[in-house]
Amino acid sequence: PIINIEGENIDKLNKDIENFDLKTYRDLTKLLGVFLDNAIDAALKSEEKEIEVELKDKDDCLLLTISNTYDKNTDINKVGKSGFTTKGVGHGFGLSIVKDIAKTNSEIETFSSKESDKFIQTAMVYYKK
Repeated sequence: PIINIEGENIDKLNKDIENFDLKTYRDLTKLLGVFLDNAIDAALKSEEKEIEVELKDKDDCLLLTISNTYDKNTDINKVGKSGFTTKGVGHGFGLSIVKDIAKTNSEIETFSSKESDKFIQTAMVYYKK
């Protein structure tokens, strides 16, 4: 797939990320892995095969957004439900892991949405004051 990566305030973003505690840094790494794995898998099954990764440094948080094209036959309303997968047996737990991370780490919020022909996964990782 074609992967476009965009970022704003990268120098400041790098400094802010260095201030995350170890748990938040590990959780961010896990959810980034799940988001990218899902985006790559879905994009490969679509006609357009596009992924966009966007990093923004907001005043109080890192905003990570990954959007991807997907196969129009996928029931997007089932995405994120534990055990739902388009990958086959033994898969379908990535987004439920992400939800668990958001439940156990007050520094992280996650959202999933659909916009026209793309599935969007968003994480907001708050900076400690």
